[in-house]
Amino acid sequence: MQVRGLDPALEEQRAELVESWYEDEQLFCLDVLHETFDKPFTPLHDEIFGAIKSDSNKKLILAPRGLGKTSICRSIVIHAILYRKKHFIVYISNTL
Repeated sequence: MQVRGLDPALEEQRAELVESWYEDEQLFCLDVLHETFDKPFTPLHDEIFGAIKSDSNKKLILAPRGLGKTSICRSIVIHAILYRKKHFIVYISNTL
C-alpha cells in the first residue's frame, strides 16, 4: 500500500519498518507503544516474550509485581491482531 504523495524512498523505509515490527514484537512495543514501554527490556522480559511465543496454547507467567507482565501480554495481543497472526484470542486474568 502506497501513501499518496509520499516519496518512494520514504515509502520503502516505512515498509521496512512495518516489516521489522512484524518480525520483532519487542521492537514493536518499544517503537509503537512507547508510552507504555519507556525503558529497555531486561533478560527477564525476554523470558516473558519467549514464554508467550512458545507453541503451547496455555501460558502461565509468574513474575514480581510491576514488571510489566500485563502490558507485555496486552501488547502481544495488539500485535497479533494488527498483523492478523491470530484469528481468535482469549485473554484471561485473575486479580484479587
